[in-house]
Amino acid sequence: PVTPAAPAPEQETPPADAPAEEAPPEVEAEPAPLVEYGEPSINQWVELNEAEPCFQIMVPVTNISGDYLGHRTAVYTLKDKDGSEVAAFEGADCAPSYLAPGESGVIYYTAINRSGIDYLNPDYTLEYESEFFAMGEGTVIPLKVENLQLAKVLGSIEITGELVNDTDYDFEFPYLSFLFYDEDGKILSAAFCMGGNNDFNSEDFGKQPAGTTMPFTSYRYWLPDDYPMEKATVEAFGFGLHY
Repeated sequence: PVTPAAPAPEQETPPADAPAEEAPPEVEAEPAPLVEYGEPSINQWVELNEAEPCFQIMVPVTNISGDYLGHRTAVYTLKDKDGSEVAAFEGADCAPSYLAPGESGVIYYTAINRSGIDYLNPDYTLEYESEFFAMGEGTVIPLKVENLQLAKVLGSIEITGELVNDTDYDFEFPYLSFLFYDEDGKILSAAFCMGGNNDFNSEDFGKQPAGTTMPFTSYRYWLPDDYPMEKATVEAFGFGLHY
């Protein structure tokens, strides 16, 4: 015998004016990080020419993006063991000034210690927030640095060399930054060339036309007190910006 199929259950029809079900809100994906940071450090020393105590905060950084990166700003906060703020600083210095994909360098802040704070106090911790941004394709043009020399002159550390613009572009204001290393390759300090007639031996306030070589001389460089300058090496990074 054939058993008849059970009747299908009746479907409830929603009223015509029933509100439509809302779609779940879209969750925005977190942007991919542009850089990775290392352990921060602080150096203290006496500036050779003026005999004033100085300090420099450095944080290692590596570009893990696919673009040249510029550094917008960083805020450094020194705190005691209770978490109270001891000092805070803000700056945008980075060496190299622009990081190529995969390249490592440091963000840093340098100043004269007029407050008398012992920045090497083991009870202090350093916190920081930093922001990088991607440069437009073709914007950052690396420049060669030649005949780089380091010397002690009149109580200051002098660095000289030549910035070579072998491109077809005229640069309004070339960028030049430095990293100092010990004999084991550890970074001792970072610095940048201010530009203009004080540093670049230029007749037009640091402007560098295409196909020219521009000598530079600068004196604002520091090394830790206990490190002999004769053992230090320096690496220079030159850039022009083309928009």
